[in-house]
Order: sequence, then structure tokens, then C-alpha cells
Amino acid sequence: MGRGPGRRRLHRLLHGDRRSRREHPGVSRCRREDERSRAGSRTRPDGYKLSWVLATVPKPFTFQAPFLIQDHTPREERIGKETRHPNGVTGVAGITVATDDVARLRGWWSPVLRQPGTEIERSDVGAAGVRFLAGPHALDFVAPKAASSPIEGWLKTRGPSPYAIALKTSGEKKGALDESTAGTRITLM
Repeated sequence: MGRGPGRRRLHRLLHGDRRSRREHPGVSRCRREDERSRAGSRTRPDGYKLSWVLATVPKPFTFQAPFLIQDHTPREERIGKETRHPNGVTGVAGITVATDDVARLRGWWSPVLRQPGTEIERSDVGAAGVRFLAGPHALDFVAPKAASSPIEGWLKTRGPSPYAIALKTSGEKKGALDESTAGTRITLM
């Protein structure tokens, strides 16, 4: 990440100041619960080291609240030269996160994405919640409407966490992938 207003804003969010607490109260609340900023890295098979700083929130909110990442690696090294996948996946269409408290998540995500979100009903999973749009990506945070909802079962066995992901594909194969190998519901569309 280069210098400039974006870098200063991320620094304020990661490290906190009065202005960031006013502008992003949800992030500040999460950060106050437990400071979780740490450096990360990995080495690719070609020997190139990628590095970043990641700010997360404590459990049980880890997979529900926004996380922030500051890359130290140039974009051309992070993304790579080959961006086509044999299955034709071209990107993420949407992510569904199971939660037991939609209002709390709306309070965290609204300030970060600078939008109120849209109320949604998900009859396919017997749930309701809020949808945020982040560019072309839909982020659905849903809670079960009844005990028969698969979201209810998910929450009981896995807790609040990502429930499903929909991937855009230019390939011929569409529909659900084998959940037993992925550990979550993945649909190609």
C-alpha cells in the first residue's frame, strides 16, 4: 500500500484514534474487546515471501466482524501472473454468514462499508438478515427464522461463521460442489 489518505485511514482503523472511533464505531468496539493486530507471511513455492499485517476481532466474532489487512507485498506479486482456473471460476459472487445476532453485525459492517445494508429473506435456508454490497460481491448475514432452518443446525455445530459461498464461473459446470470435501457450501454460478 502506498502513501496517502488511504494508508492513513487504515492506520487509524488498525491503531485507533478519536477520529476513527467517531467514523467507525463498530470497528472500534471490536478492537477494544481485544487487540488483535499481527504480522503474517508465507513463502510461495518459487521462494518469494509475501507479507502483511492483519487486524481481527476475538472469538466468537472472528468470522462475523470485518477484518483489516495491510499488504506489504506489491499487487503484481500478490495476484500472480496466471489468473485463470481450470474450473472457470472468475470471482466471488457472494458469501453467506450464519449468525445469531444480525443487528450486532449490521452495527459493525455498516460503518466499515458506509451503507446501512438491505433487509433480506432467504427462503432457501429459512433465514432472514441483512445484505451488504461490496463492489460486485454480496455479503449476506442471516439468522434462522425457525428451528428447522439449516442455519440453526449450522450455528449449533459450528457457531457463527461462513455458511456458503457463491462463485462466478465461465465454465460449463454450474451448481453445488461436494460439501464434504470443501467443508462449506460452494456453488458455481
